[in-house]
Amino acid sequence: MSSLTPRPARKATPSKKTAGLNRSGRAKGSKNLVTKATLQTLLQTHFLQPKETAQDIWRQILGLEDPNPEKLDGKAIANRQRLTEIYREIGKPNKQRKYNLTDRDIAALRLAAVLGYGTPNKMEKGGAGKPRMPYIGRHGLPWQYDVMFEQEQQALEAQKDQEKLDAAARERQLKGEPEDPKPDEADGEETLEIVRG
Repeated sequence: MSSLTPRPARKATPSKKTAGLNRSGRAKGSKNLVTKATLQTLLQTHFLQPKETAQDIWRQILGLEDPNPEKLDGKAIANRQRLTEIYREIGKPNKQRKYNLTDRDIAALRLAAVLGYGTPNKMEKGGAGKPRMPYIGRHGLPWQYDVMFEQEQQALEAQKDQEKLDAAARERQLKGEPEDPKPDEADGEETLEIVRG
């Protein structure tokens, strides 16, 4: 037969695993084990589990951490050893290297490390550390060194004096007394006016 002539189709024989199973669900005659109660518990346990973030996925792709702290992960240990060997070979000529990384390999490793662990400046710090206080200036805290303090005190004193004068004038007006003469007229001094002709 040539390669252009069609071959007769083979008859599919069911394998031992699929023989007697209904492909649309469970095996014929078996009981439905999923009830409303079991379905609710399954959904609750699913939603109570912590959600996997993109950072977790990239850390898993890099494979540097052990996913289960109780068990050792051989793949993670091998990845760590491979990375240390790669870093030891930096600076050697290509012929003496065991691993020859291309620019694309390095870019992919860098991307995975940034997405999994963050850039060095933006990585989360382990300890709580001191909280930042950006409002502290050269002279300390703003409420300890107020540039306008003296001017503010003078303005407040002038305002209090003016309120006292206004209150005294109101009292005199209510009693029917004449208003105070101006201070320069009370002394008997005359004010000079400039007249230009």
